[in-house]
Amino acid sequence: MSRPVVSVLRSLDVLACFDGSERALSVADVAVAADLSRGTAHRLLHTLVGLGYLVVDGGSFQLTPHVLKLGHGYLRTDPLGSVAQRVLDDLTLATGLHSAVGVLDGDEVIVVAAASAVGPLSVSTTVGSRLPAGLTSLGRVLLAGDVAGHQQVEGEFDLQLRSIGVPIVSVDGDLVGALSVVTGQSDFTMRRLVDEMRTPATDAATAISTALTLEKALSDG
Repeated sequence: MSRPVVSVLRSLDVLACFDGSERALSVADVAVAADLSRGTAHRLLHTLVGLGYLVVDGGSFQLTPHVLKLGHGYLRTDPLGSVAQRVLDDLTLATGLHSAVGVLDGDEVIVVAAASAVGPLSVSTTVGSRLPAGLTSLGRVLLAGDVAGHQQVEGEFDLQLRSIGVPIVSVDGDLVGALSVVTGQSDFTMRRLVDEMRTPATDAATAISTALTLEKALSDG
């Protein structure tokens, strides 16, 4: 196995510091978050400025739209997000509840498609959001690795939220993602959510799997 290039690893660590919790970060902020000396953080930040990934203003660094290129290749080569989005739009329209599809990345779930319900109680999760896997139904489905059944979570990631998650399984039987339906409505108990949304969620996951199979057949043909 080739030895990793330390400067590349550190540059990625610096970019990972810009996780959206703060709009702008200083050299000191990045040094602490990435466990680097201030000198190393300063050099890496200005290298990333030179490459166009960051912009600096008065000692504060911010991401630029150029960073979107890093994820564009993944989104283009993995059809899960685009296929799932169409299904989620229909699911949320039919149920009036937020829905999302995610994949596992370490101990987090990355949302690759999401549809938000209309109204004051709508849940705000967007494409690219990173969620703690162990505290979400999406994550628990993926961590369990099961290709059947469901996972449910109430009040763990957010005290007001309840969610049910189901697996998205490929035609080969592989777990390729998870789908969740989420509500913050007080009259939607956990039991009601499971009873009323398990079947629509499972049907939506099956529709995504079928669409992925068709898309693969078309691309291979």
